[in-house]
Amino acid sequence: MGELKIEEIAEALKAIVGEKNTIYEREKLEDYLKDETYPKLRLKPASDIVVVKPSNAEEVSRILRFANEHGIPVFPRGGGTGLVGGAVPTREGIVLTTERMKGLEVDRENLMAVVEAGVTLEELIKAADEADLFFPLHPGDETAHAGGLVATNAGGVRAVKYGVMRNYVKGLEVVLPTGEILKLGGKLQKNNTGYDLMNLIIGSEGTLAIITKVILKLHPKPGASATLIVPYNDRSTAVKSVPKILQSGVIPLAIEYVERDLIEKAAKHLGEEWPVREGSCYLLTVIVGENRDQILYESQKIAEVCQQSGSLEILFAEPKHEQEKILRIRSA
Repeated sequence: MGELKIEEIAEALKAIVGEKNTIYEREKLEDYLKDETYPKLRLKPASDIVVVKPSNAEEVSRILRFANEHGIPVFPRGGGTGLVGGAVPTREGIVLTTERMKGLEVDRENLMAVVEAGVTLEELIKAADEADLFFPLHPGDETAHAGGLVATNAGGVRAVKYGVMRNYVKGLEVVLPTGEILKLGGKLQKNNTGYDLMNLIIGSEGTLAIITKVILKLHPKPGASATLIVPYNDRSTAVKSVPKILQSGVIPLAIEYVERDLIEKAAKHLGEEWPVREGSCYLLTVIVGENRDQILYESQKIAEVCQQSGSLEILFAEPKHEQEKILRIRSA
């Protein structure tokens, strides 16, 4: 880390964010040295690390200017929900966590949300729902941070109908490694002026800039939804059903393949019971629409396609608590 000792780096960072938002004592660092990667596959973190918790772009800018001046590596960190070790500090340096950046504003009139990088997916979904709007993506863990979702261009199973994060980002505030703050895009549905720097940042995994604020597009809330659990006796038959569903003209919110033994273990872990006993594997299919009639029509169409393809008896879950139970087990 150049000519500076870890204690000197910590003191410099305290001057920017305050003492309580700077951590370098090893016993307090453990949660910042790993992500959700399977333990046996995790990278070994470096020994000398300082964790810093800025609250806004200006503080991030000062931190990066300091790090750049002294040649200190910086590891951006969101919710730590990644599965590939991207947030693990493998060299001595600074872990910059966005956990204090919690600003969140829903613009109902323009169907937009202005979200700081540390807002979780759960908080975003809840805020949109309270405004009678809908953020359709669900990459998985709801403790993931908005900045991390953009940095990884997250998608999840709902990409079938709604795409990935790139399709929802309308504006960004980012800080470059040299400390400059850039504001890209805005509350615009169409913006074709100049170079598309915003899309260069999306999916860049924190290598080009640190994302501090995001403007996201929202949708009107669907009027109805349903979840189908479609059991099969073998994987091949289940997978071959998917293109047939899409070719039928029905585009579900999500289609996901799961193995029976794994989903039953997840249910047991939560103290729940998986509601389907038949089959060795399943397609979990979620339908959303304007009203119940549309949901019933599309569900029936999917069921017919799956049954013609060799599925077993299909479970149709419409009550909200039943759908939430299935989602809880799937996410465990």
